[in-house]
Amino acid sequence: MTKIDKNRVRIRKQKSGSQNRKVRQRKDAMEKSLKKNKNLFFQVKLKKQVMKNLERMM
Repeated sequence: MTKIDKNRVRIRKQKSGSQNRKVRQRKDAMEKSLKKNKNLFFQVKLKKQVMKNLERMM
């Protein structure tokens, strides 16, 4: 293996590592947004239920 080959290998390793990190970050971000959306969805559902109950009580 020549010096150049070693450098190439090293560069390739670094690249794949950063790509994995990016993928992981994207995954975490997606999961976070999913959780937020779920919470919003449930909040809207709860509000609707509360409004229905209020209407019944009136």
